[in-house]
Amino acid sequence: MSIKLRGLDGATEIVLPSGKVLFCNSQIGGGCSVNYDDLTRGDYITVCHDGRACVGGIAPLVQRFNSVVICSQYIADHLTSPVFAEQFYPVDECNVIRVTAGNTIVFDDLKVEVKKAEHTNRHPGATKATKPSEASRRTYKIATGKEAPPDISRDELDKLLPHPWRTPEITKTLEKLKAVGLDSETGEHLNFVFETSEHLRIYYCWAGPFEFMRHEIAEARCNVLLMSMGGDTDRAAEFAALSGAEVIIPCSGVMQESKIQQERHRMIAEALAARSKAQFLDPVPGKWYEIGVKTSAI
Repeated sequence: MSIKLRGLDGATEIVLPSGKVLFCNSQIGGGCSVNYDDLTRGDYITVCHDGRACVGGIAPLVQRFNSVVICSQYIADHLTSPVFAEQFYPVDECNVIRVTAGNTIVFDDLKVEVKKAEHTNRHPGATKATKPSEASRRTYKIATGKEAPPDISRDELDKLLPHPWRTPEITKTLEKLKAVGLDSETGEHLNFVFETSEHLRIYYCWAGPFEFMRHEIAEARCNVLLMSMGGDTDRAAEFAALSGAEVIIPCSGVMQESKIQQERHRMIAEALAARSKAQFLDPVPGKWYEIGVKTSAI
């Protein structure tokens, strides 16, 4: 009972026991050594929301592999629009499955459970003037060697932090997404639980954690948790432990190569160790891992 996976910038590529390939989000690049020409297949794509990492690579994947795209109504309407075809590549209606939180989609080799989510940048009550968290201040100190100004806002601090994924290629993609209307993160946000034909359960938690997710993440009974590790490190560790997963993997993309993310993940691993016996795997971007009864690099 195992899968193979690797992190590719904003996407996670999973090879199912059937041999078919699932992409959780779609953006590949940003300094990762793998590009779209290196891929051999892409049967399924799940889309969490309309952010750059989630939708930026849908067109090349559908163009090459005739992929099935599982996404919200809001994103589907944009993907199948003439504007998207002009900027990227035509996506046919038959390639898109519209879902909302609470839906379950069943294929021969994969079951997809759709969960409600919220992106951490849309935390209730948060505004551009909100003060940054202590975790953000620590991140700034790791990146610059200096203390963050005491009166700086969350939005101002974010602009000062380095973002290794902002390459010319991705900047161009962002401009195209803006032209399509997919740059505002206004649509429904989703997380997913996947169950393979061998009953391995994988929780893909790109957005969160929020209070409403506590019961849901505990009830998902997942073996593997792929979780975005933004925000407060202790809170991220707390929610990861709630999942009961045997293997916990941060899905933060190419930022894993930076000293900022390495330090964040080290702090999360330490906080998690006090709450759970789960294995914390911080994968090297582009490197394959086999996940199952035993976890190993390939």
